[in-house]
Amino acid sequence: MENQGSLLPPPSIFLHLGLPLSLLFSLSTSLSFSPSPSVGQGCNIPKELLNGRVQERSLTTGRAVAFQCDKGYALQGDALVACVGDGTWSTIFPFCQPKPCPPPPGWKESSGSGNTSKRLFYVGQSLPFTCPKGHQAKGTATITCRSDQTWTSVSSACERVSCGPPLHVANGVVRGAVFQFGDVAVYSCFGGYAVEGHGRSVCLENRTWTPPPTCRAVCWLQCLNGGVCHRPNTCSCPEGWMGRLCEERKYYQLLNQSITFILDGWADLRSVCVCEREIFIVYFTFVYYLLHLLWQC
Repeated sequence: MENQGSLLPPPSIFLHLGLPLSLLFSLSTSLSFSPSPSVGQGCNIPKELLNGRVQERSLTTGRAVAFQCDKGYALQGDALVACVGDGTWSTIFPFCQPKPCPPPPGWKESSGSGNTSKRLFYVGQSLPFTCPKGHQAKGTATITCRSDQTWTSVSSACERVSCGPPLHVANGVVRGAVFQFGDVAVYSCFGGYAVEGHGRSVCLENRTWTPPPTCRAVCWLQCLNGGVCHRPNTCSCPEGWMGRLCEERKYYQLLNQSITFILDGWADLRSVCVCEREIFIVYFTFVYYLLHLLWQC
C-alpha cells in the first residue's frame, strides 16, 4: 500500500521495531490523508500573447500560465496567472505594451496646432519620411522604431521634382540646362521680335512652369487703317486695304464697284436719261483702274 499523503513512517520501521502490521493498517486508516482534488482542469489556456510568449506551468494546486514579453515591450499585469478550483483564472491576462522611443532624428514639434503636449513614440511605430517643398522621396519612405528603442536609418533620398522641358514660344528660343524645381528657363526672341511679358519661366513644386512670354513682331512705322504688325515691319491689313502699312485701298474692289455702276447704268439707259459726258467719265474710270490693277500684278 502506498503511503502517499500519509503522515506515517514506511512499513520497514514497523517491522524493525517488531510491531505487528495490523497496527500499521489501523493507523493508516485513521491518520492518512487523501490527495487534494485536481484543480484548474476547466480553464482554457491562451494560445498566444501579442508581442510576447505564453508558457504553461504545473503547480501543486493545479495549472498556471506564465507570460513574457518580447524585447522592446513591457508586461502590464501579473506574469503568472493560476487556474482556480471553479475553472476560472485568478486574474485577467496581462498584455505587452510597447516601450517609449525618443523622437526621430530631425523631428520638430508643430507650433501651429495649438496643442502644447509633445507627441509620444513607441516601439514598432512607423512614420512616413517627408521631403521639403518641391522635393520627392526616392527609396523607402518610412522609418520605424526598433525593439532596442532606436530608429531605423533613413534609406530614402530627397530629389527635386522635374517639370520637363519648358514651354515653346513662337519666334523665340529658350535657354536652360536643368529643368527641376526652382530652376529658371530664360527666353529670347528672334530679330525683329520683342519679348512681351516676363522673360523667364520658373519650375514650380507642382511640376509646372510659370507662363512664358510671347515674342511680338516689331514694326518701326505704325500700321494704318486698323492694320496689325504681324511680321517685322510688315502689317496685317484689314479687309479692303493693302500695302506694307495698309495705306492703299485694294483696287479690285473699286473695279468691282465701277463695273457694277456701269452695268447698272447701261441697264437704266432706257428709263433714265444719262448724258454722254457722264457715260464717258464712268468708262474712263473703269479703264484706268483696270490698267492700274494689271500694272500692280
